[in-house]
Amino acid sequence: MAKVETEADRHVFAITINRPDQRNCVDGEAAALLHDAWLRFRDDDALYVAILTGAGDEAFCAGADLKALDTLGPGPDASRHARRRFISDGPGYMLTPATELARSICELPQGALRTDKQAALQGYGRPQDG
Repeated sequence: MAKVETEADRHVFAITINRPDQRNCVDGEAAALLHDAWLRFRDDDALYVAILTGAGDEAFCAGADLKALDTLGPGPDASRHARRRFISDGPGYMLTPATELARSICELPQGALRTDKQAALQGYGRPQDG
């Protein structure tokens, strides 16, 4: 069972963090798979909307897998550029994997960003022809 699963259905690309037994927390492997999924979405012009969700009923994403912190982020020999950090501001908690996801999402075209799964499934957010 993959830690992150993807499925393309017409113009909708679903990305599911698939670690329900760990409340979908993100370790290094899951982070790499999420990164690959976002690149696939970014590079496929036939995909209009991405839906990010978590498996199970308990949590969307509990944040970083605290048992695997050593697998996240740049290694000790990483360049200064790779170790740069950014600051986000918003209500509630935002843990490291969430900030990494936010940074990846911010690099996507704004038309790709939707928060309503039903709207995405109904086709809202498609680029307009013409």
